[in-house]
Formats: sequence, structure tokens, C-alpha cells
Amino acid sequence: DVMLLDVQLPGLDGITALGKFKEVIPDTRVVILTVFDDADKI
Repeated sequence: DVMLLDVQLPGLDGITALGKFKEVIPDTRVVILTVFDDADKI
């Protein structure tokens, strides 16, 4: 399984969401995407 995840989500950032998902489904591979070009937001 592979999960596609954005860095910015409504009400939650993607990094925090990743931690929550990995607690429940630790073996799932995740690809995090973003359209941000500002290194401070990545």
C-alpha cells in the first residue's frame, strides 16, 4: 500500500497526520507532496 499525502491539509499539517497514520498503519509507505517552493514551509 502507498499513501499520497500533502504537506498542508485542512485543520492539520501533513507531518502531524503522517505520525498519526504511522501509529495505525506502520507498514504503509507514504509519499509526501507539496507545491510550496519556500524551504521554510517544507
